[in-house]
Amino acid sequence: MNSRARLTAAVFALAGLVVCALVLWPEDEASTDGTTRRGAQRGSRDRGDDGPTEPGSAADKAPMPRSATSGYEAIGLNEAVSVGSTGMGLGHSSQRARAVLMSRASHTRQLGAQLVRLNSHAYPKLNVQDLTARDFDWSEADALMRVVGEAHLDLVVVVGPWPGARTGAFTDQYLPEDLDAYEAAIARIAERYDGDGVNDMPGLPRPVLAWEVDNEPDLHHLRPPRGAEGTPPRDDFQTPAEYAEIVVRTARAIRSADPDAFVISGGFYRPTSKDGGAYVAEVLQAPGVLDALDAMSVHCYFSHDSLSEVAATMDFFRTHAPDHPVWVTETSVPSDGRHPWVSEGWQAEMVVAVIGGFLAEGADRIFWHTLIEPPPREGDDNKTYGSNALLIATSEAGALGGEFRAKPAAEVFSRLLAALGPTDPTSYREVTVEGGRMLETDAGWLVFRGEITSPPDGAHEVLELTTGTTSAVGSTVRAPAWLPR
Repeated sequence: MNSRARLTAAVFALAGLVVCALVLWPEDEASTDGTTRRGAQRGSRDRGDDGPTEPGSAADKAPMPRSATSGYEAIGLNEAVSVGSTGMGLGHSSQRARAVLMSRASHTRQLGAQLVRLNSHAYPKLNVQDLTARDFDWSEADALMRVVGEAHLDLVVVVGPWPGARTGAFTDQYLPEDLDAYEAAIARIAERYDGDGVNDMPGLPRPVLAWEVDNEPDLHHLRPPRGAEGTPPRDDFQTPAEYAEIVVRTARAIRSADPDAFVISGGFYRPTSKDGGAYVAEVLQAPGVLDALDAMSVHCYFSHDSLSEVAATMDFFRTHAPDHPVWVTETSVPSDGRHPWVSEGWQAEMVVAVIGGFLAEGADRIFWHTLIEPPPREGDDNKTYGSNALLIATSEAGALGGEFRAKPAAEVFSRLLAALGPTDPTSYREVTVEGGRMLETDAGWLVFRGEITSPPDGAHEVLELTTGTTSAVGSTVRAPAWLPR
C-alpha cells in the first residue's frame, strides 16, 4: 500500500479512557482509500479587558481541501510517543527508553488517538546533524518505529538539517555546506522507514505516514545564531529563500526513496503576525515550494478566552495556499496561569473549542500539544506553556514511568474522539446557530462554543463532554456537547 493510500486509511476502534497500566495493543480495523495530492502565533498576545474579538461562523468561508477520511485520522497528539532530553537525563538505556515509549504509546491509544507527531529535536533525533554525528546508528530510531508500529499508531516525522527546536543553537548558518550530502542523508532516512520493501528497517511494522520539513522556520529567523546570544537577531539566518531551498531539496530527496510520500511544510509559528506572515508568504511564493508540499503545517498557541487565533490562522492559509490541506501540528491552551479564566476546567472546555473551531474553519489535521507534562517544580514561573498537556506526571520519576494524573482535558479529549472518530470529515460544515457555534457531521453535531438556543432537528440526546453524562435535548445546549443523530 503506498503512503497516500495509508494516509487515508480509516483505522482503529475506539479505546477507553485513560488508565495508568499498560495494555495490550488493539488490532487494526483498517480500510483503504486513495487521497488526492494538493488539495500561530504562540500565545504572545494576552486578553485585555474585552479580549480579542470572538470570530463568527465559518459557514460562509471557502472550503479547504482535506485528506483525512475519519475523525480518528484528523485528531492527534504532538510528541506523545517520545522521550524528552530532560527525562532521559535521569538515566539513559535502550531498555529504559523502550519502557518509556511503550508507556506513552499505551496512554496515547487509551485516549483513542492513532495519530502522533515526532519532532526532529526529540529522541531519537531524526535530523541530519545528529544522525551524521552518530554515524547513522539507527538503533534508537528503529526502537521507536517498532513501538509506534506495534501500537498501530500513524507517525508524522519532522526531518531537516538541524535539530528543529533551537536551530540557531547548533549552527551559525542554516544551509549545510554540502547540500548534495544533505539530500543523500534525507533519502536514507526516508528509504529506511517508507515501507516499500527496499532497504527498509528490518521488521518495520508500520511505515511513516508523512514527512515534515523542519520545525518553526519563521521563529528561528528571529533568534541570534550560535555564539551570538544576547545580540540582535540576524535577518540573514534561515531566510525565506534558504528555508525554501531546504523544502524543495528535502521533498525531492524523500520522493527519490518513495515517489508517493506525503510531505508537509515545517510548522509555521507566527503566520498571524505581520513579520511572521511576511516570512511565510515569501517562502510559499518561492519557486517550487507549493509543488513540493502536499499540505501546510502550522502551530497555534494562545491563552486568551477566544478563538480569534484559530480563525486568523486558517484565513492566512485560505489566502496563501488555498489548494493545500492545513495540518495544525501543534496547538493547545494551558490549564494553569496568571489569567483568572485559566484553569483545568477551562482547558477541558477549550480542547473542544480549539479542535472544533479548527475543523469548522477547514483544518485537515489537528495535533494537541502534548500528552504528558512534568510535575510542578518549586519556583517555576513558566506556567503559560508548561501546563498545556492532557496528563501530568505525579513525580520526576513518574515522567519516565506510568505515574500520571489525567486532567479533565484528557477525559474530554477521549470523549471527543469517541464522538468524532467514526465520522467522515467530508461531511463537516459549520451551521449558523444563535448563541454559539456548532459543527455538523454525518453522525451528529458538535456544539463547541457558547450555548445554542435552537438544537437541530434529528438530535434527541445530549452528551456533555466535560462530565460524560447524557440527557434529552432541551431548548438550549451548552458547549462542549455532542448531539448524536
